[in-house]
Amino acid sequence: MKFLIISLIIISTLSCRTAKQQPVVRIPNAIDTLETTADVQAFVKQVNLYIRGTWETPHIPDTLSPTDKPCKGLFDSIQTRSWYKEDFDGNGTTDLLVTGDLKYVVNKDTLYNKLYETYCILDTGKNNFTIRYLDLKGNKYEDNCCFYSVYKDTGSTGLINHSYIRWNHMGAFIPVSDTLVYKFGDFIELNKTPTRHTFGAISYENSDDYSYFRLIIRPDRRAEFSDGGVTGNVTTIDPLSYKRIIDILNYINLDGYKNGSPGQERQMLEVTYNEHNSAWIYGTYGSRALRLLYAELEKLKVTQKWERSY
Repeated sequence: MKFLIISLIIISTLSCRTAKQQPVVRIPNAIDTLETTADVQAFVKQVNLYIRGTWETPHIPDTLSPTDKPCKGLFDSIQTRSWYKEDFDGNGTTDLLVTGDLKYVVNKDTLYNKLYETYCILDTGKNNFTIRYLDLKGNKYEDNCCFYSVYKDTGSTGLINHSYIRWNHMGAFIPVSDTLVYKFGDFIELNKTPTRHTFGAISYENSDDYSYFRLIIRPDRRAEFSDGGVTGNVTTIDPLSYKRIIDILNYINLDGYKNGSPGQERQMLEVTYNEHNSAWIYGTYGSRALRLLYAELEKLKVTQKWERSY
């Protein structure tokens, strides 16, 4: 009997290892058949996805041609295309990365700076499509002048190169780039060497002129939140939601955010980890991973069953 149990464990272990080594099976879909920009245009219209910022039929140009001088300089240095086909979410089906749809339409005949919108159409299976916008909402120049392309890295697929322009403290334009990966259901900055931590308390605050939200999560998943002056809401976070938050925290490079300065940011995150380390994070630092984490923490208000502690 003992031999049988050991044999089953060995077989199970070998099966898991074999499964991990199997490549993702490619599944043909409608995106595979797209060959021209006109095909892409027709496809985007067919799947009937709402494109943020325009009420007209999505327009995908054959070539991108920004006219703003710094933005054009960035584009000329990278020469990105208006669309790419790639399996970005790793589920074996081809997805579509599209740049088009001018963001700010002043009137019917005048376009503001010819700035573009970029989004990824993902096949979630059996030709069912969803959309993820890649541009960050904001008024800063770097939020508006940005371009995306497929990033090829040894041993990796489905990565996106994000190039944009940032102002430095001297008022000069500096070209910057980072790599995005589809993880936790969205595109965030790639971390090639994530580190696992042991977490203590997690404290999150979000406030503006009209609202205030504060959440504290303890290592045993017990949590308390205050919202709009209502205090004493307590619960125990369900295991899957807590694990997702911890997984995102482990993927973020917390050491890179240590001891930030408050400034005028309305969001604040304080995390204790590995017993003696703490990170104070104010705002998002332009980080997609932090935005995703904040969204997950905000979701807990409605996904968990809260009770009054008094």
